Amino acid sequence: MARLTLGDRLNTLVNDENLDSGSRKFAGNLLTYYLRKKSLTRGRRDWVDKLELRAREQAKEAAEFAAAGPVEIPAEFVTIRERILSTEGEGSWSLGFVDSLIGQAKRGRALSEKQRSAWNNIKEQYTGSWSEEYRTTYQEQAKQVAAFYRAAKLPYWESMIDGILSSEEYVPRRQQFLKMFSNRYAQRVLEQTGIDPAFTVRQNVQLRSNATTRSKYRVHMGKKAFVLAVGDVVEAVKGGRGYTVLFAGDPRPVVIQERYLMKVR
Repeated sequence: MARLTLGDRLNTLVNDENLDSGSRKFAGNLLTYYLRKKSLTRGRRDWVDKLELRAREQAKEAAEFAAAGPVEIPAEFVTIRERILSTEGEGSWSLGFVDSLIGQAKRGRALSEKQRSAWNNIKEQYTGSWSEEYRTTYQEQAKQVAAFYRAAKLPYWESMIDGILSSEEYVPRRQQFLKMFSNRYAQRVLEQTGIDPAFTVRQNVQLRSNATTRSKYRVHMGKKAFVLAVGDVVEAVKGGRGYTVLFAGDPRPVVIQERYLMKVR
């Protein structure tokens, strides 16, 4: 009989349904490391034994509860899982967490205080109170803030921004969303978005004459231009709205913020 390698053992753990999704994911990370390095460090090697022990213990629990008869899964777990799947899809942290709670319930194990707190946060997000509040109070402004973060290529809240911009059904986690929405950059973007554009399409404009503008747009100083398009706020500052303008004698339009432009004298 061929000897089982660490890779074989880890592959078994990755596919062991007795383990929760977090443990299987961790086993997958160990397997990736093993395949790349052809070995494991002592600390990682010890975790293989720990995961196997955990799998055996949970398999034993599952067998005991199966012998005792079927265990009813709380209906709210199933309902919230379906809502998460429809809005966030496979692979989200929330879905994995709820799956682990369902697996735990099947084994008859109660939630810990920490799990209960996390579950209450998820349930609040996917039940009527926060979902309704988000859609009626925040959703339209959330799109404006998310569009700014994406356009500015800021490395924050990327998965939440993707959800806000890609699906009308998506509802972000309350605490995480309010943290993004309430910060000073988001509020400045909303403030500037609410102000009417200073210029209109086809209006003649020119650059302001100050040191900052000259340093940025030296080649365009003194030239007249006209506005091709009025854009969104591109920087969280006063006058941060972007305009696509075409300068006289130049073949290509450029995007310039409102604070650097003025009407032609």
